[in-house]
Amino acid sequence: MRYFPILLTALLLAPSALAQSYPIDQGSYLLGGTASFTSQGDDDDDGERLTTFELSPSFSYFVTPGLAVGAEMFYISNEFLGRSSTSTGIGPQLAYFFGGPSSKSYPFVAAGVSYTSMKFSTTYSGFSADLSGGMVFMVARNVGLTAEAFYRTLSLSGDNDFGDDDFSTNAIGIRGAVTAFIF
Repeated sequence: MRYFPILLTALLLAPSALAQSYPIDQGSYLLGGTASFTSQGDDDDDGERLTTFELSPSFSYFVTPGLAVGAEMFYISNEFLGRSSTSTGIGPQLAYFFGGPSSKSYPFVAAGVSYTSMKFSTTYSGFSADLSGGMVFMVARNVGLTAEAFYRTLSLSGDNDFGDDDFSTNAIGIRGAVTAFIF
């Protein structure tokens, strides 16, 4: 009797796990993310380098063929001139993929919003928004390589010894990732 809930869950999930016929079909899952490390300096031999580590996992579920709803998280660590900062964020994302069962690549557009916290000499919090577009190139039945261009805007506020401290910034860039589809 104690195995009944496990057996019931397996029986309910098994048909949906086998019902998808291609990566972006309704009921499929997408597991992805990026990781990066950069060390940046100038031509002077003074040892002043900006070092950055970023980890950004994401998870999505295809509610209809091509339309994925999910969540993204990120962790960013920076160090420069002996001072460091960390940023964390989590929030929903929405993506639409183009293509069908015989496609070998899937163009997409995506948007996400994250609650963000950054610790430097002061703790800041606020929101960031991310818009992107790119392509997933399938290299195996369930695995793809992702290339995308993105635009990110960030608006944070915090308190310091001098009162409120608000700032906003934006960035454009390109990124790549390995993506796994469960279908």
